[in-house]
Amino acid sequence: MQRLHWQCTFCTNVPHSWGFHAKPKKIQKILNKCIKKCDGLQWDELPNETKDVLLKKLTVDIAERNRTLIKAVIKATNITRSKAGHLTAVLYDAHILLDWGDKNKRPLASPKDLLKEMDNDINKISKGPAKTYYLGKELRKKLKKACYASGSTMEMKTKEMLTVLEQKMPQLLWEKYGNKFPQKMRAIKK
Repeated sequence: MQRLHWQCTFCTNVPHSWGFHAKPKKIQKILNKCIKKCDGLQWDELPNETKDVLLKKLTVDIAERNRTLIKAVIKATNITRSKAGHLTAVLYDAHILLDWGDKNKRPLASPKDLLKEMDNDINKISKGPAKTYYLGKELRKKLKKACYASGSTMEMKTKEMLTVLEQKMPQLLWEKYGNKFPQKMRAIKK
């Protein structure tokens, strides 16, 4: 079996450089970028056994990361596991958006990829009473506008997306979960 170089910073950060819901089998373009940078190879050049080992390792790493993050959100917010998954995903994807502002980091997920994930999770969070639904709808609309702004660089788009999240997400969360949050979290109301 061909041995891949796993000590490269680019490769070791791979499980943490794309969206929360990313599935390694569906993002071979990103894997090809990583492998080419570290080992000078193309995904198609790798033996099937190597591809299988790589995909299995990444799948396990991502699942472990997600479980750890969801547990932390449950502990911090007192919301249920099913609800915490969607909130965790939005928070994690916002973290990846933030990496676009750091010249030393370049996430593997594009703002458009992250928007797709966040849009779905925000939609699920906003299910319920009319006010919650409309807050979620407004948030999703503003995120799309920021992401697809013409003439903007990736950094500008992600900065605007983060501003929208900062301005609109607290109100949505308060409407949805406010009375469930521990006292220390209730300061998020805007």
